[in-house]
Amino acid sequence: MAMNNAPKILLVTDDTDWIDNIYNHLTHLNIQISIAENVAEATIYVKDKEFALALIYSKIKIQDITNLKNTLSSTEKNALLPVLIIKSSNSPKNHVSEYIQAGAVDVIDYKMIAHLLEAKVKLFLELFNQRKALETEIEQRKLTESKLRTIQSSLREAKNKAEESDNLKSAFLANMSHEIRTPMNAIIGFSNLLANENLTAKQRKQYGNYINNSSNTLLRLIDDILDIAKIEAGQLHISSTNIHLNSVFCELYKVFFDELKNLEKDNINLSLNIPGDNYYVQTDELRLRQVLTNLLSNAIKFTRNGEVTFGFYTEGERIIFFVQDTGVGIPKDKQDVIFKRFERIENHDLPNSTGTGLGLSISKKIVEMLGGGMWLESENGKGSTFYFAVPHKEISQSQVNKPLQSTYDNNQSIDWKDKLVLIAEDEILNFQFLRETLRKTGIRVMWARDGKEAIALARNNVHLDIILMDIKMPNVTGYEAMAAIKKILPNVPIIAQTAYAMSDEEENCLTAGFDGYLAKPIKSHKLYEKMGQLILNKKHHEATM
Repeated sequence: MAMNNAPKILLVTDDTDWIDNIYNHLTHLNIQISIAENVAEATIYVKDKEFALALIYSKIKIQDITNLKNTLSSTEKNALLPVLIIKSSNSPKNHVSEYIQAGAVDVIDYKMIAHLLEAKVKLFLELFNQRKALETEIEQRKLTESKLRTIQSSLREAKNKAEESDNLKSAFLANMSHEIRTPMNAIIGFSNLLANENLTAKQRKQYGNYINNSSNTLLRLIDDILDIAKIEAGQLHISSTNIHLNSVFCELYKVFFDELKNLEKDNINLSLNIPGDNYYVQTDELRLRQVLTNLLSNAIKFTRNGEVTFGFYTEGERIIFFVQDTGVGIPKDKQDVIFKRFERIENHDLPNSTGTGLGLSISKKIVEMLGGGMWLESENGKGSTFYFAVPHKEISQSQVNKPLQSTYDNNQSIDWKDKLVLIAEDEILNFQFLRETLRKTGIRVMWARDGKEAIALARNNVHLDIILMDIKMPNVTGYEAMAAIKKILPNVPIIAQTAYAMSDEEENCLTAGFDGYLAKPIKSHKLYEKMGQLILNKKHHEATM
């Protein structure tokens, strides 16, 4: 039995005896045979199926053979189909040349079928197989060439992107040098000026503000670099918590109101536009603050005078946040560019308008990780409004953890004269900063230069009230020292203070057993807050024992 993928042969005749004779000569070959009684039926076959050979009994009219060849030439599959004529014994001899002229490739005398037909069919089958193999090879070559063209196009695109990325990174690094040196120059310069004994109190306060503002600028720059590295490594994590949204915005308003004062931008009015009702939502508070802080900082930076307004409103199942300014605006052709990494728009008419080109890219990525999107509306010279939306998952007030209220500030009197703190810190300048910051509280201070010394001091001073523990120390790490001290003094609170400012570092510290966490650089009011809370908790715990 012939296989389904075996070559096909078309027989064109209405003589059943002749068909049987052909079958007897070809039945052992691996072929499929289709039979058409006339040329009209044959033309239908050749339009749908591909054949290796057409066998036509010579009783078919020559004109019909010509018509069949014309039909074959118009088909895609059988344009090259060879036609083999089997001439009957009573056909005129001159018909041979007429058959050839009509399009036949060969003519076999009916009397010679037994000797020639099988050999002829095998020959045409071999030619068909060779043609198909060649077509397959050509198709494979075309496919290979197409793949090569695709690969070459991809390589060119990758090369162009790499070159563009290299150019952007080169520009970024050159700009980064400027962005780092600018606040460093202010920090170092005004720090040196503070050594002048002839400065007035007003000048000292002013220089201190300059140093503080430049330090914050440098810190934000470092945070941006860390965040972009975490984004590229896929290590930027989102951690949702239940928050009071109105409180977040009120705190941000106070922070940027004070910043406008420090920057002496009295010509900019800061406005807060939020719903009167209290909104309790579930989102990542740290990342939400980061995005809003970035947008507010940009709005203030690019506004000469006028107003900066920020707030939020609900729209269906989304919360829409916005920051609007009356600043320089962004040209239409630059509005997509600003969200790309390392891209930035310089405004030479506006002082201090440079930047790293990272903030908006990071903010957009954070918003997307929060399940939302970011967009803007802007007109060159008339200001900009940045929007971002996140899913609105409202919760009740009872589900919100009450934040630790700020009970200490830099001007408040704190009396911890009867308290003893152990500071484990291998960097002497960090220790001196903590000691000087705590001097106003009157607390007694002990210093351990590494984890091993911290364990020894804790063992010999059982009346410790609190411990500040650096995480990265030689010999014994902060984690190891904390675990050892907890076995000796289980009720003494230990605060991790570390320069590891990754988003999950606080969770790691608290999970490991620390009672609190402070990220460097440490703000003095945060230090008083955290220590005060834990000292108070320790006092209540001892009173109930």
